[in-house]
Amino acid sequence: MTEELSPVKVDVKLDATESANTVTQGLRKGVAKLFNAMMGKRLANVEYFQKLTAAQAEKDCLAIASGQAEFRDQELIHTNSLPPIRNQVLQIEAEQEMRNLAENMREACVALADVPDEEISDKDIEPDFFARWRREAKVIGNEDLQRIWGKLLAEEVKRSSSISVRTLDVVKNLSRDEAELFCKLASYIVDGAFIVCPPRNSGVAYKNIYSEIAKMVECGIVVDSTGQAEYESNKNLLLTNKKVAVMHKYFVVNHDPNKKLVFIGAVLTRAGVDLYKIADFDPMLKSNFKDFYECINDNSTVKIHPVLQGGGA
Repeated sequence: MTEELSPVKVDVKLDATESANTVTQGLRKGVAKLFNAMMGKRLANVEYFQKLTAAQAEKDCLAIASGQAEFRDQELIHTNSLPPIRNQVLQIEAEQEMRNLAENMREACVALADVPDEEISDKDIEPDFFARWRREAKVIGNEDLQRIWGKLLAEEVKRSSSISVRTLDVVKNLSRDEAELFCKLASYIVDGAFIVCPPRNSGVAYKNIYSEIAKMVECGIVVDSTGQAEYESNKNLLLTNKKVAVMHKYFVVNHDPNKKLVFIGAVLTRAGVDLYKIADFDPMLKSNFKDFYECINDNSTVKIHPVLQGGGA
C-alpha cells in the first residue's frame, strides 16, 4: 500500500495580533532581541526592519518561535509550504512541540510586557542559551512550568548571561509539585542565595523544612540539606553600619552596628539563585517570625522590618 502524504496541519492557538499588541506596549527592545536570536542580528537590523513595520516584525517573530513559520535562505516560509511529514505520529508530535513553544514564548512576552527599554541591556542573547532554551521549551507543556520557562528567557533578554545554561538543565526536570515547593521555601531565602532554617536540635514549628530542603537537593536547587551551613550578610543598612539582609517584602536588620548578622541554613545552587529571580511567592508569615529569629546567631538585637514602598537598603 502506498502511504498517503499530507501536509502538516498545525493548530497552534497563538493569536499573533493579540501577542503583538501586548508586546508593542513598551516591549520593542525586548522583542527585537528575541527576533535577533532567531533570525540573526545582521539580517534583522539591516534588511528585515527596513522592509516591515515593527508590529509585523513582532508577529513574524512569534510565528517563527511557535513553529508556524521558518526562516530559510533569507526568506520567511510558513509551515503549510514546507514538505509534508509522512508519519501521523510524527505529525502529532510536531504539532504538540509547536504548541508548547508558542505558549512558552508567549509567557516570555508577558513577563517582559511591563519592562521599560532602559532596563533591557544592549547585549545580545547568548546564541547557545537561546538554542538550548528553544529545544527544551518544545517539551514543556504544563502551564505552571511554561510560566517559569518563559520568565527564564525574559530574564536572559533583560540581562544577557544572567541565567546559566545549567539552570535550564535543572528546570527542565522539575515537576509541578517541586516548583511549588520551591516557591513555598522561597519566603525563607535571604539575599537571594541562602535558605534560612532552624538548627536540628530546635523545636520550632517549621522544622519539617529539612525534608523539604532534601527534595530541593535532589532537584539540584540546594547545595546540601544539613541545615548547619552559615551565611553572613555583609550589607549595610543605608547610611548606617548596621548589617542588613533582604528577604521578600522584609529587611532583617541587626540594630547593633558592632554585631554580625549570621544565619543558619542551606546554600542555593546557581540554578536555585536563578529560579529565585523569577519565582512568584508570598512573603513569610508573621506567625513564623519567632521561629525565624531562632535561625540567627546572636539574635538579641535583630529585628525584621517590612520593606516600605520605594524603600531600599
